[in-house]
Amino acid sequence: MGLREARIMPIMFGSHMGIWTCRDRSIIWLIAEDPIAIMIRNREISDEFRNFFNVLWEHADKK
Repeated sequence: MGLREARIMPIMFGSHMGIWTCRDRSIIWLIAEDPIAIMIRNREISDEFRNFFNVLWEHADKK
């Protein structure tokens, strides 16, 4: 496989919200009638979001 790998979460985990992290920044966004995004600048919070992602990644089905 190339430089990418995809995994699929069960449909019950569908969401209109997303989280993006880079270094000490986390951006949480919600796609809704009134879209909103929040940026948090905190290394510990970004690290925790990455840890949460890793747990989800381990439990997701390989594509």
